[in-house]
Amino acid sequence: MELALSLEKLTNEKLLKLHD
Repeated sequence: MELALSLEKLTNEKLLKLHD
């Protein structure tokens, strides 16, 4: 499940960058 958490983290970072 670690891979899923890493994927979610990457997605969150990308969304934050889009909002920036």
